[in-house]
Amino acid sequence: IGFWFHPLEKTLKSGLNNSYSLKNLTLQDSIKRNQAQNFKNANLPVIYITNSLSSSFSKGSALTEQINPNRSSSTYSNKISVNLTWNFFNAGQNHNSFKAKKAEAESEKLQFLNLQNVIKTNINEAYLNLLKNKEKLISTKQEIYASKEALRLARLRYEVGISTLKDVLIKQKELTLSQSKNIDAIYNYNINLDKLERLTFLRKNKDC
Repeated sequence: IGFWFHPLEKTLKSGLNNSYSLKNLTLQDSIKRNQAQNFKNANLPVIYITNSLSSSFSKGSALTEQINPNRSSSTYSNKISVNLTWNFFNAGQNHNSFKAKKAEAESEKLQFLNLQNVIKTNINEAYLNLLKNKEKLISTKQEIYASKEALRLARLRYEVGISTLKDVLIKQKELTLSQSKNIDAIYNYNINLDKLERLTFLRKNKDC
């Protein structure tokens, strides 16, 4: 049903780069490491600056016998402060959470490496089996041609009386066996071709 023209190196690279499972493990590892860093930073002091600006306006006189309505006054206040907060003691809760998330991230990393090896093994096996069955396709096809010719000659010898029906049946059985092996080779070839497509997201060439 097709031909796999991609070399093994490209096949492996595409399989690893396009694996959704590997991408998910990479994402989970990144999330766990960020969470661990957040727990670690929770014990650090936080310094921040605040700036408060206020103003007031008054019109008229105060503390006088005669009120002057045209008199006015205003005041402005600007306050800058440096603040420090430090949650330096929480019974080690943040530290324990940091270690837990760090361990989870390492677990994700190990799962990634393990799955990566599994994917490599599956791709290598499918690729080598494809090559093996391609050779079987050729050899069994040649075997069919040879069996057909042997059967033709056996029938000719039987017709002229220099061979027996048993010889013809044996050659016919050999032809059937070679055709069966050819069908098995085609089946296994197509199975591994489909497997490579699913593992690597590459496409086969339909022009055999």
